[in-house]
Amino acid sequence: MLQKNKLKLVIFSLVVIIGLSASFIFTRINYDVPILMYHALDPKTENVQDAPQLVVSAKKFQEQMDFLKKHHYKVIPLEDLINIIKDNRPLPRKTVVITFDDGYLDNYINGFPILKKNNFSAIIFIIVEKIGLHGYMDLAQIKELIKNNISIGSHTLTHKYLPNASEEELMREIKYSKIILESYLNHPINIICYPTGGFTPKVQKLVKGAGYIGACSTNRALNNKIKKNKDIYALRRIKITDKDSLFKFRLKVSGYYYLFKKFKNPA
Repeated sequence: MLQKNKLKLVIFSLVVIIGLSASFIFTRINYDVPILMYHALDPKTENVQDAPQLVVSAKKFQEQMDFLKKHHYKVIPLEDLINIIKDNRPLPRKTVVITFDDGYLDNYINGFPILKKNNFSAIIFIIVEKIGLHGYMDLAQIKELIKNNISIGSHTLTHKYLPNASEEELMREIKYSKIILESYLNHPINIICYPTGGFTPKVQKLVKGAGYIGACSTNRALNNKIKKNKDIYALRRIKITDKDSLFKFRLKVSGYYYLFKKFKNPA
């Protein structure tokens, strides 16, 4: 009887060890650093009043950043994540990247103070021809952000949907937006964001040729079966909305949200 009990204990211990090991391997393999996608931080922003899904209130954004701080998440620059993926290094747990599209003025007024208070980095993708227009940041504000841990990327020249652009338009939207931004800001522009997330292999080739080290999409991909962010020229992001409860936000920053996400075609 004693021998039987010992054997049962050994078998039980092995099952537990195998189960824990399998769980560890599964989480290790499938973990992905979430790249959060924001747009406007004020429902009164004129440019997004017809697209409420693109707005997260300043109050909600504050709650989300407080959550990250309270639960000891590490917020890293997108460029750092790109280098980690490129070097095939292990992805650090409880890490997130924060991105904003379009360059709305409310990012500076409502978002910047919250990010600065928490010492969080972020990247804001700027539509070059919108700089200084009503509802958008001007050059002085963008330069202040750069001095305070906020990176700037290109969101193209005019926000044209790239899969439908001509050869000449692609050159302007991709290459010239980088050159112009760098001349305006006297600062390198290393990352681009595809308008509406749309891209093609040709677009990616031009982006690489223009000297960008990476590019952001939405939840689009050339290979929809690959759940992890491995293509640094088509980085998938998680859209954050004003309807996200803190429970849903927790899921989105867990690192496993992509496992349950249905991806769209890139173009």
